[in-house]
Amino acid sequence: MPIPTFDGDYTTWPSFRDLFTTLIIRNPTMMDLERLHHLKGCLAGYPEMLIRNMPLEATNFVAAWTALQDLHNNKRILVQHQLNHLEALPVIRNRSVEELKALRFKTWDAVTTLAVLRHPVDRSTDWLVRQTVNRLDEQIRMEWQVSLGTSTEPASLDTIKNFLDARSLAVEAASLHTGIEVRQHTRVPRSPSRCTRCPLEERSVRHVTSIRNYIIFTAAHVTDK
Repeated sequence: MPIPTFDGDYTTWPSFRDLFTTLIIRNPTMMDLERLHHLKGCLAGYPEMLIRNMPLEATNFVAAWTALQDLHNNKRILVQHQLNHLEALPVIRNRSVEELKALRFKTWDAVTTLAVLRHPVDRSTDWLVRQTVNRLDEQIRMEWQVSLGTSTEPASLDTIKNFLDARSLAVEAASLHTGIEVRQHTRVPRSPSRCTRCPLEERSVRHVTSIRNYIIFTAAHVTDK
């Protein structure tokens, strides 16, 4: 399983740290020299500069890993970055499946990360629901209010998550249905193929041809006179 590159983004540090710990540090078959080699290969930007000058020796792995943790295991900054990430999510403009899914998954990615940081959003549920709803356009906000019915209780995170999932499925299904209908109504007609004339049509054609030949013959005869 490949480990994503860590470039110093605080929002991705928890997932990088946990994945590297699971796959590399806790791997009993791996030596510290290999661990340091993998670590150097997974870093970019400032984190890479932080340990760039450490020689590739087994004794330097613990020092390199400790330096990264000391710099990035700042719970206050990590939590703030996740909250900033939530506040920076764009407002939905086109009501597309992509926008709805992006809002849903990016929101819950931040929620999951906050839980990993042992900073669950239980006490911030109302704020988070409001933040998410404020990222919806006017029509979808109206649909959200209708979905709540006559309930007087504040909506939970699961409620808004289920709403976004249902809305995404509905838009996706509707777009597929519309696509089928469009293809049916925009079908390009095939070029008419030659077919055998029916007997009545054949008689009509012969009759018209006879009359035309008669007129040509008569005109020529009159001219000769």
